[in-house]
Amino acid sequence: MASRKMSTISTERLATLEDLQAQFDEMSSMVDEFQGTIEGGASEPEELLAIKSQLAQLNGKLDRFQFESVDAVATGDLSSGKSDAKAMRKALNAGVDVLRERVTALHSAL
Repeated sequence: MASRKMSTISTERLATLEDLQAQFDEMSSMVDEFQGTIEGGASEPEELLAIKSQLAQLNGKLDRFQFESVDAVATGDLSSGKSDAKAMRKALNAGVDVLRERVTALHSAL
């Protein structure tokens, strides 16, 4: 985020995007943990079935997160923070797409 003075609405939208980034980071960490457990090879079948179920749920959560949260942050009406907000939203959407691919691949591997 730039050090220039931004409008209140730009500041609020950027704060929303920062909160969404934190939520995304939590989901990404969860996938990292699942991947470590799966690749560790010492898991019980019940644990792997639970992970498979959680991955399926996470896939749906990622869809809702992207379409109901990230894409819901409007940037078109911003002036002072428009470029920052658009860049943050674009990066979040790209991250969600990559994470969704990882989730799908892990789910398929189980």
